[in-house]
Amino acid sequence: MVWYGAWLQAINASDFALILLPNFTHGRAGDVAATSSSVRGASAGLRSRTLRLLQGAVLGVNCTSANATVDIPTPNLAVHLDAGAPLVFTTDLDAATKPDDVIAKTAQCVHCCCAMRML
Repeated sequence: MVWYGAWLQAINASDFALILLPNFTHGRAGDVAATSSSVRGASAGLRSRTLRLLQGAVLGVNCTSANATVDIPTPNLAVHLDAGAPLVFTTDLDAATKPDDVIAKTAQCVHCCCAMRML
């Protein structure tokens, strides 16, 4: 997954953050966690899934809102939005995976999807 901050160029990106909330849907239950570089979910009877941050600046883990009326569930991982560089995430647990590899694969997928829609 790649976040390109193109629309952020017209605003001050430092005013915004992407907050990742691991959760289960469709009646599933299990354990969720956040670290300084990933969010993880492990459901009973299913394999664990981890979303790792490869490129981007972490603002914090289990952050709360400065606005008392906004409740941010925990666990969570807050990542700074940056107009100058994409945020890059992967589910690949290989430590050798580089941001450029993920960006290249994402670009190929986008190109394939666009080409299929044109047919």
